[in-house]
Formats: sequence, structure tokens, C-alpha cells
Amino acid sequence: MRLFPSLTHALLIAFVIQVEDASETSTSCPNAACIGQPVNITCDITGEYESIGWSRPDNLEVVTCLRNSGKCYINAPNYETVLVSDKIHILHIKEFSTNDSGTWNCRDGTNPLKKSCHVTAHEDLGDVASRLHINCVPLRNGTFHVLDVCMGLSDDPRVNVTLKVSSVEGTYDGLTGDVEAPLHDEAHEVNTTCSVVGPGTNCLDVSQRQRTAVCSRPSRPMHSTGHEDKPTLSGAVVIVGGVMLAVRGL
Repeated sequence: MRLFPSLTHALLIAFVIQVEDASETSTSCPNAACIGQPVNITCDITGEYESIGWSRPDNLEVVTCLRNSGKCYINAPNYETVLVSDKIHILHIKEFSTNDSGTWNCRDGTNPLKKSCHVTAHEDLGDVASRLHINCVPLRNGTFHVLDVCMGLSDDPRVNVTLKVSSVEGTYDGLTGDVEAPLHDEAHEVNTTCSVVGPGTNCLDVSQRQRTAVCSRPSRPMHSTGHEDKPTLSGAVVIVGGVMLAVRGL
């Protein structure tokens, strides 16, 4: 009979702990982030809790915030809180790194409930984009291979290429495909743009992921009328040995 009060007391304590920690937490983060750029991870809280903590993918709790004192403890460099309230906490990653890529957990209370979100790191493709350049020579024809125009990338599987010539535009996987551009006879200059696209390239500035050039096309000979005009010497100008001579007709 002595165990009954103890059991009742234990159940009461468990009930009190559960009530005190009766909170709901949701965690939100971007699906992808750029290496070296800032990222925010948000914990929304409803109900009672004692503390909030963020754990990165290697399970290290980088920041811990205590509700009663209002203090946050930074357990690792490169992290800080930018907003702390009873209902929302925002963790700021100053420079996103490969250590931050993966599943993040936000836990609340002493008997923690964990809510997670996943963020994927986009690799730095600056070296890829720096090799991109335009070759204007193929624009002498109306049909050309993408690889012959947007050069320097070889067949890099990490990026696709958008090629725009005049008003013709297309995106190609691995630089494969032929482009048919109706380059009119009178178009002696053609605006050409090569851009790298795909996951990770959005982390680059426009100036990094895009190259533009004005390609000059050689003048094309005039179409034949089917009638050969016989040369005449009347009023003709003849160049002989680099010397220009005026010749009068007979």
C-alpha cells in the first residue's frame, strides 16, 4: 500500500513535466543554399517550453536559447540568433558551408521534441563559369553545334547551357545539339549569349554565369541574276600590281 502514493506522485510529476513542455515546434529552412552565403533557419513555437536549440547535421547543437533568462549561448562560431521571441526563433548562419548541408533539428524543452528541415549545399561553380567563352566563327553558317559556340566547358555534367543567337534560344544538356538560326543576309552583326544554368549556377552573379558577344558575319556575295554582264573598259578602273589605273574605252 505504500507504493500507491509514490506511484501517484510519480505520475503527477510526469504530468506536470508534460504540461510544462507541452509545446509544438516547426522548423523551416531553404531547400538549397549557396556555399559562403548567409542562411536563416526558423523555429516556430506554440505552447510552453524551457529552451530552444538548433543542431546541425553532425548533431552539434550550435546555439541554445533559454526562455526564462532570454539568453542564447553560441556553441560554435559562424552562428547567431537574429530574432528571439516567445513564438519564433531565427538562427542565422553567417556563411553556409558543407558542414551545414543536410538535416537541421530544432528541439524544445527538457524532454525535447525535434522538428527538422533539410537544406542542400550548392557547390561553388565559379571555376566552371570562368571558362565559358564565345566562338563567333561558327556563326558564318545558319546551323552550328552548341559546343562550337559556347566553348570552354567541355562536357561538364554539372551545368547546362543556354545559347541565344539573335532571337533563337535553347537550353542544352551537356552542350549537345545543333542550333538552326535564321541569320538573314542583311544581319552582318549578331548578338550572341552563352549562359550556364542548372543547380548551383544561381549562386553566381549574372556577370559570372553569362557571356555576351557581338559576332560579325562576313558579307555574302550578291545573288546571281542568271545573266553575265560582259566586262567593259569604258570608264573602268583596273588595279595592276597594287597600282590603280584609269582606262579609257576604245
